[in-house]
Amino acid sequence: MKKIITVMFLVLSFASQVVAEPAKFIDNNAALRYLMAIGFMPQLSENTAYKLADVDSLESLKNLKPEIRKELSTSTAVNSMVTISRLLDLAAECTESTFVVDQNYDEESIVPPYRSLRQFARFMNARAWIDAEKGDYAAAARKFVHIFRLGANLGREGIAISGMVGIGIQRIAVESINNMLELSQDREIKKMLHDYFSALPKPLIASGLFIDGEKLYITNTLAKADKKPEVLGDLVTFKDSSAEPAQRQIASNSACVANQRVLMGAVEMYLMDYDDVLTKLDTATILTKLVEEKYLLKAPVCPNKGKYIISFQDKEEFDVSCSCGMSPDMPVEAQSVEATSSAVMEKASAYVKSDAYAKDKKELFAIFDEILTIDAYSADSDEKASKLAERIEKSPNPLIEAVVINPKSFYKSLRENQQRIDDLVKKLSQ
Repeated sequence: MKKIITVMFLVLSFASQVVAEPAKFIDNNAALRYLMAIGFMPQLSENTAYKLADVDSLESLKNLKPEIRKELSTSTAVNSMVTISRLLDLAAECTESTFVVDQNYDEESIVPPYRSLRQFARFMNARAWIDAEKGDYAAAARKFVHIFRLGANLGREGIAISGMVGIGIQRIAVESINNMLELSQDREIKKMLHDYFSALPKPLIASGLFIDGEKLYITNTLAKADKKPEVLGDLVTFKDSSAEPAQRQIASNSACVANQRVLMGAVEMYLMDYDDVLTKLDTATILTKLVEEKYLLKAPVCPNKGKYIISFQDKEEFDVSCSCGMSPDMPVEAQSVEATSSAVMEKASAYVKSDAYAKDKKELFAIFDEILTIDAYSADSDEKASKLAERIEKSPNPLIEAVVINPKSFYKSLRENQQRIDDLVKKLSQ
């Protein structure tokens, strides 16, 4: 009997502990918190989302039209800040962050919601300036740090496009902090900011991080192509003058989609490096700028005789499209009238089984390895990257032509981002 009573006591004690200490949800992925925070962000009109790109100071906040200020200060926007701030605090405690949930890093990987992430950063930036307008510079500074941390986490994702968007978000925070320091030199705020930024790894983004990520992406994609040659449809155009019209159309569609994706990456890199307003320029002028600044080796030409269109929603949000109707956001197969023809399939299969394919892959990965030997932060990196970029441009290898990024412009972006951080730390230490 005594034994039964003892057991019952232990069971009841355990049950009381369960009630007193409910199970906690544990997950170290900060990206989950960011996505939840975005869900609590109020729905902004297209015009407001556009104008928030201009906010980087108290003066620019005051220049917003009353209807935009009203959207930022609705009861929903104000009340949601409590939950959003808590989620961002939780994100800051996480040890990891990844928006690529499947971790496959191949052509089927789910793409992070870049537009939503950037819009969220702008919204938080505007809310921080509203805090500063009220004299609460400490609250503003905390929000700026959260914005930067979001950009830093996204920038370390390992995918080139994630890195570019992440660096853009980091720049939003750094520019706002620099402007806030012109208004307040509060020692505690400066210390808080200095403690955070001075403790960041240096460099914040490892020189070859994105190259490693891109190499992994291509490695996994080509591994699939070895078993499923049609995967190469988005990378390599198999031209066949004897092919039927429908077969040639599918090949042309693949090339057009690939061109648009290259354009998207080039525009993203340009926007990171320059404050030029591209919104008022036509596509032809933008293409000329991208080629002149080496973000494109040459202006792409649509094989369907269409015209590429680069349209801006605001200073940073843009779309790339083609008058031929092809979209970079959908698989080529879904946009083609017919499935890949047997003739084209045979050509792709033959290429995958050929010595040329093996040679092209070997040369492709050798190029990636060579890029990785270049330290983006060294004094001679520009010269080395420029020479390599020229070789990439002249390479007849179809894989290199399709997937290798321009190392010179990309590494330049990394250096400039690190310099902004270093300059801020120096200012905070004064």
